[in-house]
Amino acid sequence: MGNEPHDLDWADSAVTSQATLPGFGPGTLISTTDGDLPVEWLAAGDRVLTRDDGAQPLRWIGRSAVPASRQRMLPHLRPVTVPAGYLAPDAPNHPLTVSPRHRVLVQSPDVAYYFGTEEAFAAVTHLLPVPRAEECADIVYHHLLFDRHQVIRANGVWTESLFAHEHSARLPATIRHAQTARRCLAGWEVQFLRLNQDETRVVRRRAA
Repeated sequence: MGNEPHDLDWADSAVTSQATLPGFGPGTLISTTDGDLPVEWLAAGDRVLTRDDGAQPLRWIGRSAVPASRQRMLPHLRPVTVPAGYLAPDAPNHPLTVSPRHRVLVQSPDVAYYFGTEEAFAAVTHLLPVPRAEECADIVYHHLLFDRHQVIRANGVWTESLFAHEHSARLPATIRHAQTARRCLAGWEVQFLRLNQDETRVVRRRAA
C-alpha cells in the first residue's frame, strides 16, 4: 500500500459522500512509540499508541485538501476545533481540529448508567457548533487507518482512527472493519447527556 500519504479528492462524489471520514487537522500531535508527533510526520508502518491494543502499526494514511470555497457549499466538510480543556482539564492539551464527524471518546457515570457501557464515541459536531461560512479556511485532513478500528490519542484526547466499513470509497480494499472500537452515540443521545449534566450542575449549585 506504500508509505506515502494517499491523496483523496473531495471533488469526487464517492469521497464527498463519505462525510463520516475521521480526519485530523494540521499540527495535531499523535501519541506514538517515539513520542507525540505531528500527524504530517507520520508514515505507514509507524507505531501508534492505542487504548486497547498497545502500539500498533499504521497501515495506511489518507490526506484530503478541502478548500474554503467547497466548505461554503458543503457545510458538513467544515472542520471543528475543540478548545483546550473543553472535554476535561487538560483535554485537549492544545486546540484539536478535526473533520466534523470525527468522534472522540466520552466517559462518565451517565454514559454507563444510560447506555450500559463505560466508554462511547461522540461526534464533535454533537459537542460543538459547526463554524459559520465566513469563518472557513482551506484545510488538509489526515486520515489514519489500522488493521482494526482503534482508539488513539490526539492532543491528549482519546479519539478514533479511520473506520473502514464495507462501503468505504477510495480506501484500501484489503482492510475493512466489522465494527467500531466503541459504541457510537447518536446526536440525540449526546444532547441528552449534555442536558442531564447541565441539570446536575444546576441542582448542585442550588443545593450549595
